[in-house]
Amino acid sequence: MRNLAFCLILLFALTATTAHAGAGHEHAVELSQSQVLEKASAFVARIVEKGQLEESWKEVKPQKAKENSRHEWVVVFSNPEIKDRKKQTLYMFLTLSGEYIAANFTGK
Repeated sequence: MRNLAFCLILLFALTATTAHAGAGHEHAVELSQSQVLEKASAFVARIVEKGQLEESWKEVKPQKAKENSRHEWVVVFSNPEIKDRKKQTLYMFLTLSGEYIAANFTGK
């Protein structure tokens, strides 16, 4: 009885994993640094349009983009027009394929 149960579980496990593989299964494509900078700028514009950031951020270009230890892009924007020094630097986090994750002023 144990052998039968083990065989059924093994058969199910093998069948389930192969059912998800195959043609037409797309994987996310990693973007280049320049593509990420472009996407991040577009995301900042959207956040400004929603009223979550001051209008002056719309004209700010990203300073740099780098991959962090969590395999995310971190894009840094700096806006000297902001009076509060703690809010002059905006950090935007994107997946390696360019999906928006979050943005904040701490970089964490």
